[in-house]
Amino acid sequence: FNSPQQFPVNSVVQPHLDGKGYVLEAAVPMHALGLRPEIGTTFLFDLGLDESDNGPRRQRQFIWNGSERNRNNRGAWGMAKLVN
Repeated sequence: FNSPQQFPVNSVVQPHLDGKGYVLEAAVPMHALGLRPEIGTTFLFDLGLDESDNGPRRQRQFIWNGSERNRNNRGAWGMAKLVN
């Protein structure tokens, strides 16, 4: 959000054996978040995924900790801490 460019994100999706879900693992570059990775750094954090068939129009949004107003209200976000 509010980024002058979109950064590539490496991701892997592994379907559950029962076909009822999946695990998504993604690696977001720290510079894409405007962070310099240093042990002990803490910052507000939440994760939101938009689902869309055509890109610009979202059909669904999945939010980990906040609400559908995440981009305007970060009051429900959690804190992340970089550890070794």
